[in-house]
Amino acid sequence: MKEGIYLAIGFLLTVLVIPIVKRISFEAGYLDRPGDNPLKAHSLPIPHSGCIAFLCIFSLLVLIVFLTDDIADKSKLFGLMMGGIIVSIFGILDDLKQVYATTRLGSEVLAGMILLFFGQGIAAPFGFGILLTLFYVVGAINAI
Repeated sequence: MKEGIYLAIGFLLTVLVIPIVKRISFEAGYLDRPGDNPLKAHSLPIPHSGCIAFLCIFSLLVLIVFLTDDIADKSKLFGLMMGGIIVSIFGILDDLKQVYATTRLGSEVLAGMILLFFGQGIAAPFGFGILLTLFYVVGAINAI
């Protein structure tokens, strides 16, 4: 039941926050302009602010869960938040100035290691859980 409420709150936050961040992005000129780059899939400028919107929504939702849920070990939420912040910082840096792929990969692995440090991860024997968790985190981030 609580998960459904959090899902609904996340959806509502998304519907409210994304248009605001998008408008601010257009007003500030924080846009990805395709130019002559053949790797760009779009033909018109689009906001570069997806990472900022994600961080705002994610932070608000984690705060709501932290304040309203009776989770015994709230340090797991802290680890989730710290990993999200690290990935978001490097995503914003990549939007502003091209960041090397190895640097981005390093930040994603670091985010996964923070999750593991705070007790989040995939349970598997023989230490495979660590590898599976890191693979999952990096894969999920790059799937978007």
